[in-house]
Amino acid sequence: MAHTVLFGGTFDPIHLGHVITARCAAEILGANRVLFIPAQVSPHKPEAPPTADGRHRLAMVKLAAEEDPLFAACDIEVHRPPPSYTIDTVETLRQQQPGEEFTLLLGADQLLRLDAWRRGAELLASVGVAVLPRPGYIISPWPPPNFPDDVWQKIRRGVLDTPALGLSSRLIRQRIKCGQSIHYLTPLPVEAYIIRHRLYR
Repeated sequence: MAHTVLFGGTFDPIHLGHVITARCAAEILGANRVLFIPAQVSPHKPEAPPTADGRHRLAMVKLAAEEDPLFAACDIEVHRPPPSYTIDTVETLRQQQPGEEFTLLLGADQLLRLDAWRRGAELLASVGVAVLPRPGYIISPWPPPNFPDDVWQKIRRGVLDTPALGLSSRLIRQRIKCGQSIHYLTPLPVEAYIIRHRLYR
């Protein structure tokens, strides 16, 4: 059975922290593919819409994905009216690719917010979950409040030992705004795209 890792996010822009994390997660999980899914607007950040519009962020994700045969870009959420709910995306992918095994990458900072996700229980029942480390977030050895024990055990088995890189899209946007270089922070084709389209200035 093919195994696909689902990596959602704003990707505003995608950077080397994203691609390094994705490659490490795929290797740890034994996945055949990592699907990068840029959100149109995250339901968890409605007050902070993306700086670059969806077509630019999708184009940059596609350029980054071309750098690795394990990677692919998914345009489902960019072409769907916002907000971008993960359960809707998973249901669409399961219809398009029946029999595929899916594992959702989830940042440790999102763990305590799962009860606010749309149809969160259904989501956790329909996909595997792998948790990524985030600077400043410690994954405790006991369930957070309101977490069913079986769900917590499933998540605990999927805590990944990937590099916790202190690189963020916000940092890249700030550096561009200040006229500073982003060389070595994003894949080279993404850097070239940002310069060509004068993004984040």
